[in-house]
Amino acid sequence: MSPGEELRLLRRTLGLSQEKLAKKLGIDPSTLWRWENGKRRPPKGMLNKLRTLLP
Repeated sequence: MSPGEELRLLRRTLGLSQEKLAKKLGIDPSTLWRWENGKRRPPKGMLNKLRTLLP
């Protein structure tokens, strides 16, 4: 599973749309789309921010 696929699975597990997760992270939804689809990788600081959303 690619990092983007893992991110998508996490987002869906949390019950969040791309728009809602992007808002929580303070990014544009198109950026999240690029991460999930393997077009870009999230910066390390953003990975830490993502971890704070985990239950």
